[in-house]
Amino acid sequence: MMSAPSDSHRVLLTAGDVKKLEDEYARMTAEIADIEARRKEIESRRDEINDRLGKIRELMTALGLADRLTVAQSFGPSPRGDPASGDISDPSEVGESHRSPWIKEILNHLKSAPYESMTSAELREHVECGELANLLKVSDKGYYHAIGRLARQGIITKENNRLFTVAGLEKYKADGSPALPHGAVSQRKSPMADEIIAFIEVSGGSARAGEIVSHLLTVEPFAGPVRRNKSSAYNVLARLVDRGHLERLEGAVYKVPETNEASANAEATHYPLMGNKTGAD
Repeated sequence: MMSAPSDSHRVLLTAGDVKKLEDEYARMTAEIADIEARRKEIESRRDEINDRLGKIRELMTALGLADRLTVAQSFGPSPRGDPASGDISDPSEVGESHRSPWIKEILNHLKSAPYESMTSAELREHVECGELANLLKVSDKGYYHAIGRLARQGIITKENNRLFTVAGLEKYKADGSPALPHGAVSQRKSPMADEIIAFIEVSGGSARAGEIVSHLLTVEPFAGPVRRNKSSAYNVLARLVDRGHLERLEGAVYKVPETNEASANAEATHYPLMGNKTGAD
């Protein structure tokens, strides 16, 4: 049983003091209720935003533009090395989960070249005909941002006005820094373009788009990229037409022009024409 407080611990309150305490209690209770209401409102708004973000992601994915969301996020503040940001804290960690679409695309093109090296112009020309060609047309910010990130991480470097992977540069120097060829690829923009023109030439000078795509699906290293994204082949065809290396006739038929300097120089390129068959006829 509790004893009554002693006289020394008693506090004498006036009626005014009691009224102040009651008012303060009521005010703070109301403030808590207001905070709770705002918390629920914020949570509801957060749920609405998350729901909308999910729908946007689904729509962008359906349109094949999900990589644009990744590129946009890479410009925001994020912890260094966070895989979701596409950043790479350790240059040796370049696994699929650590790559943004642009980083993967750039490294794939560099590694397909002798000594894993290209000039800046050659690299861009290859990317213009690759899987992210449509994205590059919309904006090249993500492309250049990825090149800068790879350089900062020590994964690629520049030497004699050329981009190299670090491994490629080491091998290049170990081999005595030989001259690197500049063939028709710089005119036609990609090894896939060389393959397309070579196929059209051996097909009597013209071929349908479907026949060209079917051929690319039987040839390495083009089969994989074309199987994943057939538009990459059509992007190359469109560019060849724009540059005057092919003519487009009715019925989606493509023809090598009567005078095709790029075709005449095709054997000069370091990329083999009519590449290795995958096994299909």
